[in-house]
Amino acid sequence: MSAIIRVIISHKEMEIEPGREGELSVTVQNLSEIVDQFDVDIEGIDPAWVTISPPQLSLFPQDQGEAVIRLHPPESAPAGTVDFAVKVVSRENSLERTRIEGSLVVEPLLLFDVTLSPQRQSTVGEEAAFAVRLKNPGNVDVALRLSASDPEEGCTYRFDANPVTLEPGENREILLTVIPGQSAPDQRKLYPITVTATPVDAPGKARRATGQLECLPEVVSLELGLWPRRRSAVGSGRFRVQLDNVGNTDLRLTLEGADAADACAFKFDPAELTLAAGESRQAALTVAPFGELPMDEPRVYDFTIRAVPGEAPHRAAEVSGQFECRPGVVLFDLDLLPPRISAKRGGIFQVQLSNRGDRPLQLYLSASGSGLPCDFAFQSREVTLGIRESKETGLKVIRKASPPAGDARVCKFSVEAVPEGAEQLGKSVEGELEIRRPKSRRGCLITAALVLGLGICLLTIVVVLLLVYANWDVRISQFL
Repeated sequence: MSAIIRVIISHKEMEIEPGREGELSVTVQNLSEIVDQFDVDIEGIDPAWVTISPPQLSLFPQDQGEAVIRLHPPESAPAGTVDFAVKVVSRENSLERTRIEGSLVVEPLLLFDVTLSPQRQSTVGEEAAFAVRLKNPGNVDVALRLSASDPEEGCTYRFDANPVTLEPGENREILLTVIPGQSAPDQRKLYPITVTATPVDAPGKARRATGQLECLPEVVSLELGLWPRRRSAVGSGRFRVQLDNVGNTDLRLTLEGADAADACAFKFDPAELTLAAGESRQAALTVAPFGELPMDEPRVYDFTIRAVPGEAPHRAAEVSGQFECRPGVVLFDLDLLPPRISAKRGGIFQVQLSNRGDRPLQLYLSASGSGLPCDFAFQSREVTLGIRESKETGLKVIRKASPPAGDARVCKFSVEAVPEGAEQLGKSVEGELEIRRPKSRRGCLITAALVLGLGICLLTIVVVLLLVYANWDVRISQFL
């Protein structure tokens, strides 16, 4: 403490409620013999809480002045005692200073806010969720007990946390689930809701927030569309089913299809689905007639699609469509490989079949020949071909009789493929089997022996004639 600076403060102890203001006057006397300037300051308190006016005092010798220190702790200032010191320092000699201690008591401030969000909620026969927003702008912990009610006591209320303790400055959001009581499904019902937050230690300071729960009648409304409404194709037609839930309740739907003659099958993907209120979805539909496809004239099938809500079957939606099943194009290739075989007894051919049409085929194979009698054996006489599919089947051709030795005979034959249900569109392909019979080896030997014998005989005759001629020549010579 300086001997030349005398300091007096108006209060050494102060009590201030957060958010409010208190004043502390400081009297400073200059006991020196010179004119001096003194800085007034306060230590131990957050500078944001303090305003000093003026912060400097200019004093003549033995003169005195006054400064005012205003203390204004914010609402968030924690409750408790804060020790401080008022300090006055000489500008001429900073070692000359005087310090006076005091204390500030920040009073407890029990503050909290409660709001309900949203303030109005609508539901269709189901529970609804609200957010209870709590805020503690005070400076002490607040323990709150929550409750909710409506004038008719027609709802059940459930908080996900209760009671709730909020620290100073804390914000919390508590989930409130409201379960409405039973009401007529076709009538609108409005429940005024009051949420009460009661401090455990100060029940008299309870606060309330209000809201409304609107229970709407269930509206089952479904719009059903089909695209295209008419489809023309071979075998089966593909459609898209458009479903729009324009009601206010979720729907579990089953899709069904039917035609007057019960002549078609209907395949949905998916066949069952759930549509939330306001949701739209699509499902694929394939329509195909039972049995064989038409061969000459197209057939037209009128059908109806229904979407049946599981909760309200009597409110099913319907849409009609039409499928024209065109005759299938029968077009196939028939080949024989190899086209000609030369053998002693028989040969094996390959019959090649290719479906180039737009429908599956059932082909029946047959073979017939002329010339050398033969037997025909197919690996399979019935061949089923899918669209764009190719297959092979073997054909074995065996002679029934042999040609004369050293001779060759030909069996000319044709292979015919006839489509089931379209016999007039059958096709055939030609083939040949040549059978050669070599001469017998024993006959050749006999022929050779005969030729040799004949040659020997001729040679003997020639020799005999020569000898006879020679003998006659000798005799003629002797006679002459």
